Amino acid sequence: MKPYLILYDIANNKIRNRMAREILRAGLYRIQKSVFLGVSPPGEIQRLQTLFQEHIHKYGSPSDSYLIIPLTAYNLDELIHLVPEGTPFDLDLWLNRKTVVFI
Repeated sequence: MKPYLILYDIANNKIRNRMAREILRAGLYRIQKSVFLGVSPPGEIQRLQTLFQEHIHKYGSPSDSYLIIPLTAYNLDELIHLVPEGTPFDLDLWLNRKTVVFI
C-alpha cells in the first residue's frame, strides 16, 4: 500500500460530503476540510477516482476539481507542517508506520 494526498474543491454540498465519507472509508485521514492523507490500496484509490469523475461529471460545476497525489518516502521526509497548539498531528499514525507491541 502506498500513501496518498487527496484534495478537492467541490461546490455542491451533497457531492462534497459524499466524497469526504468515501475517502474516510478508504482509510485516509482528514487533515483539513478538503484535504486527506493516508495509506490505501491502489484499488481503493482507483474507486475514489472513478467516483470523483462520475459525481463531478453528472452533478458538479465546471469549477469543481480534485487531486489524488501519490507520495514517496522523499515527499514524506520533506513534509513541513504547522498545526495549532493542542491539535493532534501524528504522521506515523496516518501513514500506518506506527508499530504496536503487545506484551
